[in-house]
Parts: sequence; C-alpha cells; structure tokens
Amino acid sequence: NTMIKSIEGPIDAAIFDASVPSLGTGMEIAHAYLRPRLNLKEIPILALYQKDFWPNGLSSMVKGITPEVAPQFRLSEYSSIENAKASISEFLSFSQS
Repeated sequence: NTMIKSIEGPIDAAIFDASVPSLGTGMEIAHAYLRPRLNLKEIPILALYQKDFWPNGLSSMVKGITPEVAPQFRLSEYSSIENAKASISEFLSFSQS
C-alpha cells in the first residue's frame, strides 16, 4: 500500500479523517502510531471525524486508541469544514513547537 509506505517514510506528522469506519484508514493509523516499534521516529497523529456523519459513530478501532497505547494520537470532532481547518491548524502549530 502506497499510503502505508508513506507513513513509514520520513514524515513529521499524520492527519486522517476517520468519519467513516474503514479498515484501510485503521491500518494506516496503526502504522503511524506503531512507528517507534519499527525503529522510526514517533510522530504526532491527528484523526478528525465529522460529528453525526456516520450513524454508528466512530469505529471501535479508533475509539480504542488510548493515551497509554499512543500518547502522540489526538482525536478531534468537527461539525463544519471551518472547525476541521481550525483543528488542523492548531495541530500543525502544536506539532511544530
């Protein structure tokens, strides 16, 4: 998978949209937070999800990512594109410091 190869490459952060449950996105998120186990640099990770977009809510996989498992992982809900952009800007600002 090209995306997984990218996640395992020289990146400084990762951002995902987890509004719809997806095995592919789940695997990509897992590869991002498991980078240290692959002797790769730990990176900050943001998963965004649109409020009430999917009737069943977030996937169990995303809900199950705890600070103990992935302290660098942040989950953020958005209700509009403006909210999503603000979350991304805040995440990137924080990640650069």
